[in-house]
Amino acid sequence: MLIGKKDELEVPKETQYSFFIFIFAIAVFLLPIDWIKGISIFGEFSIMSSFYVFFMLVIMSFPFLLFNKNKIAPELIWFIGLITFAVVVGFVINVENILLSSLKGRSGIHKFSTTIITLYFGIALMYITAKLSQNELFIKKVILKPVVLSMILVLTVSFIEILGWYSGFMHGLYLKLSSFFRSGYPVSSVIDGRIRGVSGEPASMAIFLGFAIIWIGLVLKTPYLNKKILTKTFMYSLLIGGLILFFLTKARTGYVILLGLALMKLAIPIILKFPAGNNYKPFSINMVLMFSIVFTVIAYLSQSEAISRYVIEGDSWSNLSRYASNYTAFSIFIENPLFGKGAGQYAFNAKNYMPEWGWESWEIRNWFTDPTKIWPPVFSLPARLASELGVVGVAAWYIPILQLFSRLLYVVRKEKQRLNRVPALGTSLILAMVYALLQGIAQESFRFFEFWIILGIVSSYTMTNNPETRFFNVQHEGSLRETLTLNIVKS
Repeated sequence: MLIGKKDELEVPKETQYSFFIFIFAIAVFLLPIDWIKGISIFGEFSIMSSFYVFFMLVIMSFPFLLFNKNKIAPELIWFIGLITFAVVVGFVINVENILLSSLKGRSGIHKFSTTIITLYFGIALMYITAKLSQNELFIKKVILKPVVLSMILVLTVSFIEILGWYSGFMHGLYLKLSSFFRSGYPVSSVIDGRIRGVSGEPASMAIFLGFAIIWIGLVLKTPYLNKKILTKTFMYSLLIGGLILFFLTKARTGYVILLGLALMKLAIPIILKFPAGNNYKPFSINMVLMFSIVFTVIAYLSQSEAISRYVIEGDSWSNLSRYASNYTAFSIFIENPLFGKGAGQYAFNAKNYMPEWGWESWEIRNWFTDPTKIWPPVFSLPARLASELGVVGVAAWYIPILQLFSRLLYVVRKEKQRLNRVPALGTSLILAMVYALLQGIAQESFRFFEFWIILGIVSSYTMTNNPETRFFNVQHEGSLRETLTLNIVKS
């Protein structure tokens, strides 16, 4: 039995939580539609259609699941505790500056508050996912089916968008669809060679696609998939279509995620060859060393004079803006290494740390001066955490997640030994954890729900005895003969 597990789990019964599962499934289907005209009071979440469903889910289910006896992975408990510690101490140290800060009509305390709300809503969703996903049908009903349906929607609209690059009629049709799916950012033309589909921008489209192809790959390995050639061809078409769209987004986020997933896919057979051992060690010094090395490299590259000269002399305003933002964030970190300048405070302090060559970018000038433009971004979660919460906050974020990854690898190895085959769900979750870790390399927001959902599912998997049998038990196949993709094709 793994450390932190219970011999008997209080399983959330499907009938008991069927409504919550239904609501969760709707929210997952809506994940790629992330730029609607919402209610501005909800800040970053206001443009995300799935937020309003998740909000209802959290409000309704949290009181029930709070007293559920099942435990979540101890690494996530540490994650919540350490992040809270970094946020509270950072606020106390910087409270005077936070109260006095102002930019584009927003105060420091307002930005601090909205940042905390965004962060802890994500944590609440992670907690609920960890509880609900202990239902043996959660993966199929809440993840696989909605993701497949959502991918069908994305591919259909994206196909119309691509045709619109060559046909005025199809372009007009896409703009009409866009006014519905992307009502928060209406445009008169989107012919720039980058796919958006139903998402607000190519980068957020890439984030959904990375999440989706992992689960579509799992569908092809589940015992519930009907082996008829039509069904297999249909699912492979979705997978290949998703990969093609990945490239057509031309998003740095997508390239980073795709490269990471490809490398891990190649590495999994090697990783699973190593025996799991009899006892799991809940703390791995290797993960701490890995974090230290990677963070040091990122910090060094973000202050590199050679890279600075390259982007300054280049012809890409986007590269200049992104690198200048990262350079500035780590400049703030260097002078405030322990606890940073406070949660949500990057933009207020960036004005004083931005290098002169950074102001040459018209994008950066607009971000800091034009109230109609987006809030100054960092484009890197490690950089944002470093500037706002210091090394304590960065470690509080990444070390528990890396430790959870270590626990997952142990459980998957144990499952491979027990089943004498490669665990389908376990290997997919390994890819999902790589996705979650890489998602923040090119974006810094806490608002992407895919990250929190993955952490919750991994928690459930690692805290369940015989998880492959539990979630993909062949004994249940007869009662679940309703084939996932065949039904979709027939409908």
